[in-house]
Amino acid sequence: MSADKLALCSGLLCALVACNPLEEYERFDVTGEQTVSIPGKNLVADPLSLVPVPDIGDALSQSISQTFDNQGVDKNDVDSFLPKEVLIEVMGPQDRDGNFLQDLRFFDRVVFTVSAEGVGEAVVAESAAGAFGIGVTSYTFPIDDSQDLRDYLAAAAMTLTVDAQANDRPALGCDVHFAATFAVDVNPGGLID
Repeated sequence: MSADKLALCSGLLCALVACNPLEEYERFDVTGEQTVSIPGKNLVADPLSLVPVPDIGDALSQSISQTFDNQGVDKNDVDSFLPKEVLIEVMGPQDRDGNFLQDLRFFDRVVFTVSAEGVGEAVVAESAAGAFGIGVTSYTFPIDDSQDLRDYLAAAAMTLTVDAQANDRPALGCDVHFAATFAVDVNPGGLID
């Protein structure tokens, strides 16, 4: 390669790094999310739907448990894996003006946990007492964003589970969206080793 081409390539590389610092690629977010349809009470079609269903929370927990394979991540590859945002929200039904017809009052408590073999289980987020009152259609959980979960990320597999305790079925069937976002800080030096 000629000196001119080498200088040009070096200049372009420096310009690229100046415009897009490496730090931009070292930090990114990962989100685990799922929308679940929850059947409501329907007196006309199913008179028994008025009977409280204490196991609806168990059914939700089973349907919102996701396992993520490690994909070869070593603990030294990651500087941190921190919870960033955890939320739950009603997605429908809505009236013609866009107002939600169902709120989250049928929940008593919702807890997001991560678990992995050899690491155990950690609570990522837990709803506050009385969080799901009348008219509440969206709830952002308080989180401890200093809780580093990189041991879970480096395990063979990590499971994200939502444990939902319901007090009854919702009055109307509804779609509820659950999401947990984590901030990943990659260690480029660990990736090279």
